[in-house]
Amino acid sequence: MFNNTHFPRAKKFWYMGKLYKWNHPNIHVMSHALHYGTSAFEGIRAYKTSKGPAVFRLPEHVDRFFHSASILSMEVPYSKEEIIEAIKSVIKKNKLESAYIRPLLFYSFGNLGLVPKFSPVELTIGAWEWGAYLGEKTEKGARVYITPWKRVHHSQLKMTAKLGGVYVQSTICGIEARSLGYDEAVFLNLEGNIAEGPGENIFMIKEG
Repeated sequence: MFNNTHFPRAKKFWYMGKLYKWNHPNIHVMSHALHYGTSAFEGIRAYKTSKGPAVFRLPEHVDRFFHSASILSMEVPYSKEEIIEAIKSVIKKNKLESAYIRPLLFYSFGNLGLVPKFSPVELTIGAWEWGAYLGEKTEKGARVYITPWKRVHHSQLKMTAKLGGVYVQSTICGIEARSLGYDEAVFLNLEGNIAEGPGENIFMIKEG
């Protein structure tokens, strides 16, 4: 049974057209994505307002979701409009005022060759309460580690896509940074410029 200790207020998730209780097992252990990282995902935020939760740029997120899927040659089993409505239903069914939303497309059970020619594409959507990624350090400042690993470069892979397998590099460097006593890692690109964090964009306000 799965518990939701680290997924506050998560009671139900959406999977292939239906809502299931959070602790309902539904993924085969030989699913292609589990072994090779063949998945596409989004990280979407909904914010509390006086009129109910407001999802930030939902259509644009779903557009990028489809773009990511196209890089993996996925045939998405639902339309953009259907996915938007499914996301809204997950927020509503979990009675969330603010939320982090995770839609995930993945190659499911079928074959374990590197090319998933017999593995269908499936979609699941979860949502739960999740505060700032680095907690209070988002406001007070975080100690970061410039990792010697260079971020995957756009000449090596389409970095406009959010693909599960790419984030193995993020996991490795995030663990390393914390083991050294830092709050987070920062990647440089192949040119030696700041690229991003393992799970964050980095930007600055100049003369603002």
